[in-house]
Amino acid sequence: MWALLSVDEKGWSVALPESWLKGGEASRFNATTFATLEEAKKGADFVLAPGSHAECLDNLDHLHGCVNDVYSMFDEGYIDGQKVLLAFRKEKT
Repeated sequence: MWALLSVDEKGWSVALPESWLKGGEASRFNATTFATLEEAKKGADFVLAPGSHAECLDNLDHLHGCVNDVYSMFDEGYIDGQKVLLAFRKEKT
């Protein structure tokens, strides 16, 4: 399952695997769930998924911004820090 999570008062929303949420439940954060990433992405400003931030590793300035966004979500208690590391891993080819 995928979750669409609103993370601030301005309505900024993130699509991510429901299992990456702290506690693994979208209902805990009043998030909407979807069966597929494609459905969740329709309402998202930002996608956090396996490999979604791997390109950030190619540029130090870009990496800094990506890490800040992700760390803010971790720091505010939305996401599981161990699972979110998968967003920065490049898929093996």
